[in-house]
Amino acid sequence: MNSDVQFSLIIETFTFLEGGSRSRFCKLLERASAIVGGSAHGELLVADVVGTEELAEILRAFPASQRIDAVGLPYDTAKMRAFAASSGRYILYIDSDCLPGPGWEQHMLAALRQDGVIACCGFTMYEGGFWSKAMDVMDWGFIYPRTRHPVGCYVSNNCGFRREALQQVPMPQTEIRCACYLHAQMFMRRGTPMMLVPEAFALHEVQPLIRERSRRGYDLIAACWADPAAREARWLRCGALAPLRFYAANLAEDWRRLRLVRRDLRLSGLHTATVAVVLPLLRLIDLAGMIRAMMRGPEPQGWGGWAW
Repeated sequence: MNSDVQFSLIIETFTFLEGGSRSRFCKLLERASAIVGGSAHGELLVADVVGTEELAEILRAFPASQRIDAVGLPYDTAKMRAFAASSGRYILYIDSDCLPGPGWEQHMLAALRQDGVIACCGFTMYEGGFWSKAMDVMDWGFIYPRTRHPVGCYVSNNCGFRREALQQVPMPQTEIRCACYLHAQMFMRRGTPMMLVPEAFALHEVQPLIRERSRRGYDLIAACWADPAAREARWLRCGALAPLRFYAANLAEDWRRLRLVRRDLRLSGLHTATVAVVLPLLRLIDLAGMIRAMMRGPEPQGWGGWAW
């Protein structure tokens, strides 16, 4: 381990494997290379779950990056593989379909250096216009308001940890694609909740609608299998009606969040009303993913259980 390294910036490639664009990935590598290149105490690691010549070619164009062999590993496992190979006192994660905003790493590191903060997440939004804002409400609404505060779940595409935090509370290795909710709850139960760093902004590439929403619905049920202590896990007792219970709860939460976040999202009254109407329709796709999860049951299903 290199004692001169203060922070390790880790990029996963699982989202690239899922269909993330090459151009976005290259833009991220360019920006990440500039971040570590501007500091004598940073390193850039790329967790390669793809293992193709295309990815190797991309990485060769960015000599500041260090490839970590994670071929075939799931999302969280690949991230922890890169962590094991890292040297930094502070670990920063950014996904291959995201772009960090100006000063992103400085805001994250400043937060992690504060007393009592051992883990944090930044503020993520989808790129695009009006319709992306509806997705922001559904997928990132849990981190609002955009102020410094503890979070019960974090955005895994934009997060940071002190090294000892990941050593003591590693990312859970579950059958779901991403265990960010369970991981955040583990920190919460220890009395050291993760903190939102609203200044650490990242822009998320928009994913294919049907695939992404169905996957999120599936993982909502699977997250309760992974963490039976979660409040929502008791809804699984409803059996075949459980997806409807989750659907209703999610929709009610969406509408509540919409009222709270409309200013952060700069939504006019008309746009707010339109989003409110669209949300039940989008959540129906999530519902289909939940039904599929209930039909399959809590059995290992490969990468996150949602492979088509």
